[in-house]
Amino acid sequence: MRGRIGEIDVPVSWVHGDFKTDNIMTSVDRAVGIDTGANFENVILLDLSHFLNQLELSLFDPRSIRMLPKRQTLVDRFKGGYGGFTESEEMCLTWFRLLAAIRLWAEHQCQEKSILHRYDNLRYRYLVRSLIRDLQR
Repeated sequence: MRGRIGEIDVPVSWVHGDFKTDNIMTSVDRAVGIDTGANFENVILLDLSHFLNQLELSLFDPRSIRMLPKRQTLVDRFKGGYGGFTESEEMCLTWFRLLAAIRLWAEHQCQEKSILHRYDNLRYRYLVRSLIRDLQR
């Protein structure tokens, strides 16, 4: 796993580009994807990282509290839909997620400062620290 990231062959497929939790409708025992159109071909990490980051960020929202018990199931099933990952591919996914989170956080800094802005900073800080910890393991 400590090899060079550039040497890891990451699968390519048709991707949505910004698949997020808003694209999933859930009930007690079922989840259905909506707006699932594939727009272009790229590494599968694009949709995976965006979805997983959005999931983590959305769980901070009180309206999403009902999703907490389903979190790991959603993560496992979404990742499982791509056929599973090797340890090296998991490391690439975490790096990709970290890059995406930092980019979105930086874009967020351009927004008007408010109490909501401070709350969002807290959410991004938690996500980035969590991903850094995952990379240090």
